[in-house]
Amino acid sequence: MSGLASALKPIIYGSIMLISVIMIWAIIVVEFLHPVNVQTIPYGEDCPRCKLGFKSVYTASLTLFAQLVAQDGWSEMSLPLAEEAPWTTPLLFIILMTVSLGVMNLILAVVVEKAAEVRENDQERKMMKKEEERERNMIELAVLCDRMDNDGSGALSLKEMLDGFDNDLNFNALMKFMDIERDDMQTIFNVLDSDGSGEVDYVEFCHHLGSCKKRDPLMMSSLTRYSVMEMRNLVSGITNSIVEVLEENAQMLHEQLELLCSVPGCEQAAKELKRRREAKTGGDGAGSSFPKLYQGLLAIPLRPQSN
Repeated sequence: MSGLASALKPIIYGSIMLISVIMIWAIIVVEFLHPVNVQTIPYGEDCPRCKLGFKSVYTASLTLFAQLVAQDGWSEMSLPLAEEAPWTTPLLFIILMTVSLGVMNLILAVVVEKAAEVRENDQERKMMKKEEERERNMIELAVLCDRMDNDGSGALSLKEMLDGFDNDLNFNALMKFMDIERDDMQTIFNVLDSDGSGEVDYVEFCHHLGSCKKRDPLMMSSLTRYSVMEMRNLVSGITNSIVEVLEENAQMLHEQLELLCSVPGCEQAAKELKRRREAKTGGDGAGSSFPKLYQGLLAIPLRPQSN
């Protein structure tokens, strides 16, 4: 509706321009084409107004409007006129080009451009409305954070945020409006708690939540970096646990190897295995490879030798 209302002004000015151009051509047509039309063209009874079509400026304007704008009656007058008086053909062609392809297409282009401009303005107004709504939400969020700040420090801990999410219906509804779930609270808190103090200033918290709602690239990049860091810490922790288990098992196998060295019937094979392991590891048996050591222990015959 707003696009139609905004297009009325260019439509009105375009109509005035179109009428002006048609009247100018009507004056020319009355002077040059009307004598030829009356004296030369033998119209039949089926077209009683053809001879009078260019009689005056008013009738000529109506004829040109009907032929060029309404696309009606071009073959009844213009074609017979061009056939009987070929010199009128360039004039008729120029009239057709200036009115049909010139003025009318110009009006259409202006109307379309104006409608597109209005649509862009509507988009900007919608964005401004969303921004105003976001700012109101941020003010409401700041008030809620101040209410959740039990110790009055001006900052929120993770526990205070989670308690607010669980117990404060307004805070919970606002977080869900921003597409933030309870599991996301800890991630956002850890990103904002860059100094590791365990608390986040709730003014900064509101500011960054606003950026997150707008999908601010800086905020999204921070969340991505934190996720990568968490993944690295998880992988590093798993790797360290695996290494500790392997080291404990290797130490246990070395102790079993030492024990086998004192078992009658097994001491010779155990000592040979120990000598080979020490030769490969430079005398440090604890640093030997766990899988190969395990395979070597399995190869020792655990049965006493016959005397």
